[in-house]
Amino acid sequence: MFDSDTPPPSTWRTAASGTKHDILVAASQLFWKQGYKGTSTREIAAQVGIQQPSLFHFFANKAAILQALLAISLDDTLLASDTAVARSGSPAARLHEYLVWDLTEIHQMPYVLAGIHSVDILTTPGFEVWADKSRRLYTNLRTLIAQGVAAGEFPEQNLRLSQEQVAWQVLAHISFHAEGLSTDPAAEARAGADFIIRGLGGSVSAISK
Repeated sequence: MFDSDTPPPSTWRTAASGTKHDILVAASQLFWKQGYKGTSTREIAAQVGIQQPSLFHFFANKAAILQALLAISLDDTLLASDTAVARSGSPAARLHEYLVWDLTEIHQMPYVLAGIHSVDILTTPGFEVWADKSRRLYTNLRTLIAQGVAAGEFPEQNLRLSQEQVAWQVLAHISFHAEGLSTDPAAEARAGADFIIRGLGGSVSAISK
């Protein structure tokens, strides 16, 4: 994705098969439909087609399943955003490239991430590390926008508000994918990235030159 600074293969792509993978897929769907607190490990096991004790062979408890899904959602994304911030060159182009990568991942992965980013989950005791990673990701988004403003690629704006608007657009793509509406991940990702850059006051045509 990012020239010589390319992040390692996405975590989910290296383990997208087997019972552990099936448990994560089932749990992500149930967390989205019923909420994390409203879903039991018995229900997850039943959806996978295994007995509850077999599930505990792969995950110690429901919290461990959620932690694995949060890792899939945040670890690679945070690394990619760190890389985008650190690179040289056009800030708008770096943000756009990062967004195309992130949204493509969202539309291609087999997991439904719409149910794991609620405030209730990220403020649950024991999940502080994921709340911190989420904050670091948002800081990177603000930094990229600020770099774009400094470079004259974006107009002056409220960086916190702009970061929140970018985050909400990404969440909209997560929900779109959860509804099973995604048909062309590459095109949808590029359209989403273009939309965000224009919303920030940038020029997509200038990026593509």
